[in-house]
Amino acid sequence: MSLSTFPSQELIASGLPPEIHYRLLYRVVTAEESQELTGYPLSGWVVPMNDPEGEPFIHDGKPFFRLKPDPDQLKGEKPPKYLSPKGGGCRPYFSPLMPKGALGKGKLLRITEGEKKADCLNHHGFATIGLSGVDAWTDKRVGHQELIPELADIDWSGRQVLLVFDSDVTVKDTVREALHRLVRRLSDKGASVSVVLLPCELNGDKNGADDFICRHGADAYRAIEDIARPAITWKNKNTPVMWSPEPTESHYKALTAWTIFDGTYAIRPNHGLYRFDDSHWTAVPGKDRDAVRRPIHLWMDH
Repeated sequence: MSLSTFPSQELIASGLPPEIHYRLLYRVVTAEESQELTGYPLSGWVVPMNDPEGEPFIHDGKPFFRLKPDPDQLKGEKPPKYLSPKGGGCRPYFSPLMPKGALGKGKLLRITEGEKKADCLNHHGFATIGLSGVDAWTDKRVGHQELIPELADIDWSGRQVLLVFDSDVTVKDTVREALHRLVRRLSDKGASVSVVLLPCELNGDKNGADDFICRHGADAYRAIEDIARPAITWKNKNTPVMWSPEPTESHYKALTAWTIFDGTYAIRPNHGLYRFDDSHWTAVPGKDRDAVRRPIHLWMDH
């Protein structure tokens, strides 16, 4: 069977330039091709799920593919964006772009949700495994909340792991609970787990790792990694405290306020607060903190 073109625009939108698309294995498929590969008679595009050596994972004697159907083919209020073969469980995504030796003992490793996000991170040098969903590290082939075999084969002991979930982990309890479950399992395996908290955009748009890198660049993403927080801290030797985000409402209001006041107010060391009035800066009397707080309070009231 002949598979057709790359889903080029989607890959570009995920920070994957056209010159590397040949290294990836995404393919656009007709409904007939999809039926043969995935069991679904739906057009769209597919990506094969392969092991770290590039050999396909097998389900029912056939290579395991994931399908993203074209729009308006599935019914329901919130149809799934991606489909895996029925009864096939979950498989991790080992990107062809993953740096060599990334799975070696003790090497830093990231885990994110989605194949394209994993490809984007790996393309920029951040070794990453992709999950098909936030809970797709376990399935019915294994015991309750145990790692699927393809992940259990990795030596997690002593490994630093960064979890890179989408920015809506701050507002979706179900996603945060899934993150906590994965943290517990990896920690039980001996990994040291931290959480990379991607910020939303100031207008509220969600960021995945690929969105953030496209909008702000790999260096900005690296800076976010540098302030990753431990997924577990200890209140005492018997009381673990799971990671949770800071209050988001006040945080995003503060960011919004900063974009407005950044060009209006400035602090000069040893001189205090200044306000820009049309054409020049004017000193604002009073203590710096009070002088800034008053206009922000007024703005918030409005």
